[in-house]
Amino acid sequence: MIAAATARRFPRGVAEPTATRAFVHDRAGRVLALDLATGVVLWRAGTALRPLAVVGEVVVTARVAPRSALEVVMLDAEDGQQLRVSNPLALPDWAQPSLDDTPDFTLRAETEDRAVLLYWAASAGYRGGAAPSTKVLAAAERQARGAARVQVDTGALEPLPEPAAALEHPDAPAAPVPDPEVLEQRDLGTNRFQLVARGGAGRSVQVLVRAVDRATGRTAWETVIDEEPRSRPRPLRP
Repeated sequence: MIAAATARRFPRGVAEPTATRAFVHDRAGRVLALDLATGVVLWRAGTALRPLAVVGEVVVTARVAPRSALEVVMLDAEDGQQLRVSNPLALPDWAQPSLDDTPDFTLRAETEDRAVLLYWAASAGYRGGAAPSTKVLAAAERQARGAARVQVDTGALEPLPEPAAALEHPDAPAAPVPDPEVLEQRDLGTNRFQLVARGGAGRSVQVLVRAVDRATGRTAWETVIDEEPRSRPRPLRP
């Protein structure tokens, strides 16, 4: 049996084992392929997709499907063309799957030869206003976990018993983030790759990926991957 290996995480996505390319998503869930030597966007594809792993020439992504389900979508790493889609992975009807990890939903991937192992965890709690009683809090608290194996070459999906520690150590910890503009960063080889939010023109915020030489601190390149509306402050009460 082939030992499982944790997918190589990257800000908002995943990198190839060789750290040649990374595959990240924008606000709409479009996947962007980045050349990590230059920052050039090689292609964009899909919608509502979350990159999870790279297996050979295939980018494995998750797509949020209707009725609290996930579909696993395989893309061609060379051009972003959709190759195949798995059967839906059913989740509890109260689960809230998302493009990025949240306190309510977490998704991890490991590679196993030509398969990907998926581990998910969902939680939900009281969403009302005033502080409820202990009984109401306990009744609203929900938690669930699960796992599945997806065959990359066929899209076949098989639910699995979930190991107790599957989500406890997904990969090496991210580098500390001292800059308030930096949302996330990961070290790969000689570079540090950062996800940065920066004020753009007017009422927009640019989200970009930045490559920084770890030895010199020099920025090698920056690539804008998204432009989001700036959050408006809440109006004052009269």
